[in-house]
Amino acid sequence: MQVLMVRIGLFLLSAIIFALGLHKEIQKNLSLVYSIEVTARQTKRYIQKMLTYILEVLTLKYLPPQFFRRIASEQKLAPLNEALSLGRGVILLVMHAGNWELFGCALGRCGYRVAAVVNNPRNNRFIAYIDKNRLRCGLEIIDINTQNMYRACLRAFAQNKIVMLAADTGATDSDKNIPLRVLGRELPVATGWATMALRARPLILPIFNYSEKGRHDYVFGQPLDPQDYADEKTLLNAALAFFTEQLRARPFEWLLPASTSEVKKTFRP
Repeated sequence: MQVLMVRIGLFLLSAIIFALGLHKEIQKNLSLVYSIEVTARQTKRYIQKMLTYILEVLTLKYLPPQFFRRIASEQKLAPLNEALSLGRGVILLVMHAGNWELFGCALGRCGYRVAAVVNNPRNNRFIAYIDKNRLRCGLEIIDINTQNMYRACLRAFAQNKIVMLAADTGATDSDKNIPLRVLGRELPVATGWATMALRARPLILPIFNYSEKGRHDYVFGQPLDPQDYADEKTLLNAALAFFTEQLRARPFEWLLPASTSEVKKTFRP
């Protein structure tokens, strides 16, 4: 049933996007972000992949338990289990790439104690529905608009929980950012998580989500210990080196190019 719902939704939404000509704008965004020539075929595959991720999240409650167990298998999560064994809490540093939402829910469904840091717009029914899915999967939600993020995260670290944070958000919404070189450009990068990590000293584990041949997968970066870094800039650069490598290897997994407003704010020509 879930597969059928996703296929029908994908067909309808793809038809709307192409009928409105939005695919041409997304193609330009991809070319701007990665400084490469992007074909119409690549753009179509990218759009269909992003829509599939969104539809999977919307139909999450219909997914069988074994689906989540395949994603969060003990063997694949060995780096995360090793990080948790230190007892200091873990920042699971993600990007809006692949189906990161599905991955977080899989962790919760498989018994991991996860707190997701979010920036939820007020009175948004779509986000409210996503939050219900998160809670249904056992995730704790830390909304920076209604909670003190630092205090909530410190409590989570003290309980040796996983705190999921997005590395590619927040930079253009506040003055807590610094310019760093990403994908060959100087871009604003949010410093909040790095500042917190240097003070609280949880282990940081970068992760990049993607899918191949219809199967969800992910790759972990090297663990980052805040004790080994002098300041936010050096810690951020270490994390960004991993994400930049992954983006160049899998450029059609990042959600950001699908949003023209985000591209304009972040990748100013």
